[in-house]
Amino acid sequence: MDWLVVNKGMLSRLLYPNPVCLLSVRSNDGTSCNLMTISWITAINNKGTFICSMNATRHTAKFMNQAGVIFVLNVPVRGMEELVLAIGGCSGADVDKIDAFNVAVCAPGGGKLEDLSNKDQVPTKKQKLSKQEIARQEIIHATRQSIALRDCVSHLLCRVDSVMEDEGHLLLRCSQLAGWTRQAYWNGYNFIPQDGTDVEPYLTFLGSKVFGYVVPADSVSTVIDHLHSAHVHFQAIEDSVNFMDSNNLLVSLRPLAFECGSEFVGTFVLVFLGTASIATSAFTSPGFVNLAVEHVAFGWGFAAMLATFIASPGSGAHLNPAVTLAIAISPHSPSGFPKHKVPAYMLFQVLGATFAGLAVYLMFRSAIARFENRLHLVRGAANSSLSAVAFGASFPHPLLVYATGEGKLAIWKKDDISVPSAVFLEALATLVFVLVQRVVHHPLQSTGVDAFTSSTAGAQGNNEEPPPRMPATPLAPLYVGAALAALTMVMTPFTQACLNPARDFGPRVIAAMAGWGSIAFPGEQSNSCWVYFIGPMIGGVVGSMLFDFVIVPGLQTRDEAAAVWMRHQQIEGEAILEQLEKSQMTLHITGAGGFKALETRGRHDCDYRDSLQDDFLVILHPVHPLSLQIPRSSSTDTSLGLTIKHLKNNQHVHGRRMAFDAIYGIFWLLRGPYLAVVTHSKLVVKGVDDAEIRLVQKLELLLIPTQNLPTLTPQQEQDERTYIDMITTDIEAQKLHFSRDFDLSHTLQRIAAFDGKVGSIAERADDRFFWNKSLCLAFIEQKLFEWVTPMMQAHVELTEQLKLKDKSFRILYISRRSCKRQGMRFTMRGVDDDGNVANFVETEQICLFDDGRQTSFVQIRGSIPVFWSSPATMKYAPKVYQGGDMERDVAAFQKHAYELMSLYGRVLLVNLIDKKKEQLKLGEAMAKTIADAATKDSHILAAVRLVWFDFHHECRNMKWENLEKLIKQVDDDFLDHGYFCKGADGVVVSNQSGVVRTNCMDNLDRTNVVQVRTIEYYACPLLLSLIADAFCQSLFGRRSLMLQLNETEALQGNVLSSPFEELECTFKRVWGNNADAISLFYAGTGALKTDFTRTGKRTKKGALMDGYNSCLRYIINNFRDGYRQDVLDLLLGRYSTSRSRMSPFGTQGESLESALAKVMGLVLVFFLVETYRTSGQSFIFERVFRSVLLTLLICAGVFTVLVKKGNSLGKKLVRLPSLCPQDGCMTTWKR
Repeated sequence: MDWLVVNKGMLSRLLYPNPVCLLSVRSNDGTSCNLMTISWITAINNKGTFICSMNATRHTAKFMNQAGVIFVLNVPVRGMEELVLAIGGCSGADVDKIDAFNVAVCAPGGGKLEDLSNKDQVPTKKQKLSKQEIARQEIIHATRQSIALRDCVSHLLCRVDSVMEDEGHLLLRCSQLAGWTRQAYWNGYNFIPQDGTDVEPYLTFLGSKVFGYVVPADSVSTVIDHLHSAHVHFQAIEDSVNFMDSNNLLVSLRPLAFECGSEFVGTFVLVFLGTASIATSAFTSPGFVNLAVEHVAFGWGFAAMLATFIASPGSGAHLNPAVTLAIAISPHSPSGFPKHKVPAYMLFQVLGATFAGLAVYLMFRSAIARFENRLHLVRGAANSSLSAVAFGASFPHPLLVYATGEGKLAIWKKDDISVPSAVFLEALATLVFVLVQRVVHHPLQSTGVDAFTSSTAGAQGNNEEPPPRMPATPLAPLYVGAALAALTMVMTPFTQACLNPARDFGPRVIAAMAGWGSIAFPGEQSNSCWVYFIGPMIGGVVGSMLFDFVIVPGLQTRDEAAAVWMRHQQIEGEAILEQLEKSQMTLHITGAGGFKALETRGRHDCDYRDSLQDDFLVILHPVHPLSLQIPRSSSTDTSLGLTIKHLKNNQHVHGRRMAFDAIYGIFWLLRGPYLAVVTHSKLVVKGVDDAEIRLVQKLELLLIPTQNLPTLTPQQEQDERTYIDMITTDIEAQKLHFSRDFDLSHTLQRIAAFDGKVGSIAERADDRFFWNKSLCLAFIEQKLFEWVTPMMQAHVELTEQLKLKDKSFRILYISRRSCKRQGMRFTMRGVDDDGNVANFVETEQICLFDDGRQTSFVQIRGSIPVFWSSPATMKYAPKVYQGGDMERDVAAFQKHAYELMSLYGRVLLVNLIDKKKEQLKLGEAMAKTIADAATKDSHILAAVRLVWFDFHHECRNMKWENLEKLIKQVDDDFLDHGYFCKGADGVVVSNQSGVVRTNCMDNLDRTNVVQVRTIEYYACPLLLSLIADAFCQSLFGRRSLMLQLNETEALQGNVLSSPFEELECTFKRVWGNNADAISLFYAGTGALKTDFTRTGKRTKKGALMDGYNSCLRYIINNFRDGYRQDVLDLLLGRYSTSRSRMSPFGTQGESLESALAKVMGLVLVFFLVETYRTSGQSFIFERVFRSVLLTLLICAGVFTVLVKKGNSLGKKLVRLPSLCPQDGCMTTWKR
């Protein structure tokens, strides 16, 4: 029995009877395949798209759980019931169903099954591929890699478009690429056994293990008999076909009715507001009628804006027969506007304009009568076109011809504008308007890979899904309105700027019926009526052609971009084959002291998904003859099959070269794994033992070869680009530092404790500051430590050479930011269950003496170690929410305290928050948590001490000398902690036995100042930096510096005095820089009051900068921190992408364009109110100014309320993280 190919437009009919199917799927290399029984299949349109469902735990689900998978639906017949049940009753993970049940297989359509493992290379050719050719090649490739069942009567070749998991099931949205049936089962219209053929009926699904059969029937009574006998029948008789066709006709007319209704409403709004603006200026002004061009232009402009906004969702907002004709004849119109809709669209546009003309006449009837009496006009006479000015158009403007009243002389004569001139002017203006319409409604164009992957659906002819009718930009109504307003200003004196046959014809009919007679229709000049039909239609057609043949080639449509991209890949592949032996391409990456990498290509298949991939990626070691090889692997294999090989001679490697400095790690995105390499970095300092510390400046992602490159949906392509941009864009702002020779993640004291007992830097790196560790697991798990470079977010600065008495030294500052609970100011607060706190920073001050001695002092900062949050709600100081679970707080603090004690020894906690309002409650919760933990654990009682110093209260009104109170409370502990010192001979002289842990609300301004005071207190007067957080670290830093320099006399006396001026200036500068860097990480701006830190006094410029930074912090914390948090989550490997999940970027807050459009709408409302209030007497610009001013005042009032109070509206406006839910954004905790 021969196989027939089913026409594309009929593919969905193969699924209409709901047949039982055997799903067959094959891996790309042909080494594995599987069968399953499936009956949950639903066609969702008549274009070949359907949805099917399967249990996510099924073995077949592992094959199907990604977009782009090719599979076949095979329809079995009567006699195969036991096989269907047997295949559905066992798992492919346990048994090879094809061998076990002796199933005969073939290629879809009955052809010979191809052995993919021995597939020969198909050379590519330089040629331009059409859409049909691209689709044909895709089907050929899909057929080659698929497997079908020979004994089934229909083969449906399908592709998975998207995957969504719901309650343990995979919901697959799929497309039919091609279909084959046995000749006896297809009559060209229905999938049904044909009369007169002795064939078995195929199976359909009635229930669990209950089948029906589709058999030929001769009459309706036969069908009823079969139904009574528990069989399902389908009858292809003429009456049934006619009945189905009549139903389909009603169904198809229903959406058209809604579209026509949308056109009617939109055109009504357009013509009503536009003609009403003409009537307002003409009939409500005292004295003689005036042109009022600005008033009329703005009226038509706003009318077009509102009408476009209203009608776009329903019909695309044509609102003009000329626009409808232009779109209908265009080859690039969205979804190819059906020609049969043109008459209906035009009819309802004319009806909408007619009813609008009637509404305007009824509204202004009395005003028109008074106007005619005042000017002694007789309706229907030659000069009565003055009173009909709002109903239809004429050329030139009647006012310019009949301006004879009250001593005014006519400006133009009737024949000054000839018929050809009027047609030309209307055509020219309509051309411009249609051009604007087409551009703003043209969908955004895809390029590159996105264009190619989205071209598959576009090449399917009738299977193409129509895109949404909404314009590509939310501001499209504004552009359309602006275009019409501008054209009205220019064309009103000449032809009254009609540009729209419906806008002219509808009101003209009403005027003719209202008494104007022939003056209205056909017009004052016998041929004036058709001018406003012919002119706009010609202009619309020419404008559409101009768009199609001049504008669109520049935009490059989706399918054209796909062909160009495909052709580019073919040319590149052919060049590779010609230039490199054994069709290998190398990416040989070299650089001074850097890594070298080699990327090779294997066979060059004609299939684009293979031709883009390399057989393996090789990275060459810069020193040793080693290479790290990543072979082509499964896209879900996290180990990547990393292997090390010895290379005897690296000099004979040929290919493309690119320098890079380090490997950041491997990102698993939607398309597969990407190797992230640092291609640009800069030397920051040469620090301890002249080891280089470098800053990452540029990060690039290389797609690692995989067995099958998945086909992504357009949304997934967009998400993929977003992920890559988030990772690579502005990476330098993340301040990621690394060193190949120095263990940057550890302090000098911890490095000395290793004493060579621990392995490489990557092996012993501190997990708290190893930012890329989770991204390097593929290397670490296989102990490939020589390829791993730990990186961390930090501030690193080395001072110039300093001298103090007989000592010559430099100071190296390293502030390490932990990656364990890292985030932004209002998205990450408090502690987690593992004891990690937000914004934890370890600051080390290292003195490098010329004689070889090295000293180090370490202090830390971190968020208040209890569960709390203060989510952004547009309020300037958001409310604080506490967890309220004391046991949980104590358990988390115990873990936090034990980690600190194991690393630093004794811990002195300095709490700088206020003792009032919400901060008081939070401080009390912290004190109680520490007290309860100390009561339960004697180690915490002995090693942990809390000091609560109300910084703002004690130092208010610039009373910085009150910091001496803090020094007295902590001095004994501080002196007892000491500092680390290593002699010139490498022997450790002393260790630091404790640490000062400082916090306030944000751990920024107050903390920094106090840390500086601590480090340098004994040498220099503290010039307080920032408001509060920064204070504590600078205070302790100053004191420790004097200890490191052995200047113990400076420890005595006033904390704000010092005899060392040169050291003072340098110290203030570097600690100010440190404050700015940490503040930028967490809050998005530099620290506050840094002018006081750097100069010792407050300045006007500093005060202005503080105001600027405060405003900028507010904006960033509310509208940018969500995105910044998402970037951190990606860089830290905390977010895993999945093709089976919905896009995480679909629920973001309102866009700037959307908000701007709403503000413009508010301006329009106020403008109309002002026009009505002043009866159109005030100047147009005066009304616009008042409207804008009123809108700004309302926006300012709403904004003030949000800043002061914050509310549910503020929560909606705030930009929250999209990738990972953050407990810092929670509001469900107790207040």
